[in-house]
Amino acid sequence: MMGRGDFLGGTGQAFFFVDRINGGIATLLGEGSCEGEISLPVSRLPAGVSEGDYLAASFGIDAEMGASAKRDIDSLLRDLGDNP
Repeated sequence: MMGRGDFLGGTGQAFFFVDRINGGIATLLGEGSCEGEISLPVSRLPAGVSEGDYLAASFGIDAEMGASAKRDIDSLLRDLGDNP
């Protein structure tokens, strides 16, 4: 079983290779434990990114956004008459 942080090698960072850019969409290939392919708009990536670049991405928990989403969901459920 993987422990907390094992997914990213315990560093909290993931690395992606910019494989191609076509029509404003960049295709990124994950490295190591983040193996896989991700497509993102180039506009969401650092300025000047080009094919062949490596990108480092950091992941963290945003407790404020999580709490806000939970409040929104709870409100929607109340409006639907479903009280968990």
